[in-house]
Amino acid sequence: MSVSQLPYGTMARREGLPFATEISMTSPDEVTLRFGRGHGANALQGFSAIGSGAFDPRTGGLNPVLGLASGGGFAKAEIPVGEKTRFDVGFTERQYESLFFMPFSGEERFMYTDVDPYRALAVNATLTHGLSDTLDVTAGYTYLTERDGLLGVQSLNPAGFSAGAQTDALTAGLSWTPNSRLQFGGSATVARTRGHDSGEQLFAVDNGGIVNTAFEASMSINGVFGKSDKAHFALVQPLHVEDGALSFTSLEVVDRTLGVIGGQRYLTPIDNRSRELALEAYYSVPVLDGQGSVAGFVRTEAKSSDDMGREAENLIGAQFRFGF
Repeated sequence: MSVSQLPYGTMARREGLPFATEISMTSPDEVTLRFGRGHGANALQGFSAIGSGAFDPRTGGLNPVLGLASGGGFAKAEIPVGEKTRFDVGFTERQYESLFFMPFSGEERFMYTDVDPYRALAVNATLTHGLSDTLDVTAGYTYLTERDGLLGVQSLNPAGFSAGAQTDALTAGLSWTPNSRLQFGGSATVARTRGHDSGEQLFAVDNGGIVNTAFEASMSINGVFGKSDKAHFALVQPLHVEDGALSFTSLEVVDRTLGVIGGQRYLTPIDNRSRELALEAYYSVPVLDGQGSVAGFVRTEAKSSDDMGREAENLIGAQFRFGF
């Protein structure tokens, strides 16, 4: 059994718990069962990533569809299929409520009292095959169901997304480790979101569905300036809506002569021409004879449009860890 600290963020935490738990069991025929609470996306997808933010649809490009249901309980089975092939299948779930803390008492209160908690469940199946001792390829399928939301978004009106949404996602990835110092990785996800039009909700996904994409390409280096320091670089596109539309139902006067009031539907495109891209750099070096470490992180985000106009945002952070 393992217990690890979680970074702050709704994709990892549930109900404010600051830690993740995982229990694994392996049978004599090398079938492994893992279950726990916390890093569900990290456990199911199988890609190595720094922190849970790599699966966050707002910041990461590693199958962010799976990240929408990460943070609660999860379970996974790893089944060997041949000498260099492995089949993984599992699920993860998430329940989240927006809270705020009173500034003096620290009391927790619900931010939106009329909105039900966001609930999502994802089932993931992944096939990993080793083409050589240094190159692995991965193909996976993710099914996400959201009870009363759409890609992590809820409406303040209880009838907004009352029928929920379902998303099918395909993810392809590779990992190349030419030597002990270098590792290259890449992942790309294409997803289609559809909704059930119950006729009682304000917003509904158009019949064509919503097409989403995400990708991430990374390089990791061990021993940059010494034997134990590490560096990680990544090019990221978070979850991006390529095409799709929402229909909105409004109560209006449909016959002014008779004064008849009825539902009128409007179609609103939600495809975003502005694509967000981010460059990340991370560096860590051990200090105090391995008892601690110092790390730095830089992230630059830019949104591009048809006229190639860009608005860049920069994030810089540092971290110091000491064990005792």
